Amino acid sequence: MTAAPFGPLEFQLVLLRRMADHQPGLVEDARHELGLVRPIMVVGRRA
Repeated sequence: MTAAPFGPLEFQLVLLRRMADHQPGLVEDARHELGLVRPIMVVGRRA
């Protein structure tokens, strides 16, 4: 099995997820700027 590419968006999602517990307001603002909906914030294995 080959790992999925890990690009800039995936890196940003990891950082936002780690930051969400400490700065939820900033994460919400960044999520809106990136045009993301909440379910995409779940970083994990892709099918």
